[in-house]
Amino acid sequence: MSEKNFGFLMKAKIQGDKLPDYRGTVTIDGVEYELAGWIKTSKAGESYLNLCATEKDEAPAKKHAPVVKKEVKDDHFPF
Repeated sequence: MSEKNFGFLMKAKIQGDKLPDYRGTVTIDGVEYELAGWIKTSKAGESYLNLCATEKDEAPAKKHAPVVKKEVKDDHFPF
């Protein structure tokens, strides 16, 4: 997106308990952010959208965490 201070949210294709209901991007002052939105209900029973913005260049730790394999050496297995 090249427009300043412009963004969008779309219904997320993958749904889950902890996953956002909506995803999108927004550009503010030339910096692009990824948006995530969750539909929540207040104590008064009103629906609202809870948002999280992450700079696009920031990679979440879980996405790029190295896979650690542990080798187990034990000659006492019965099979």
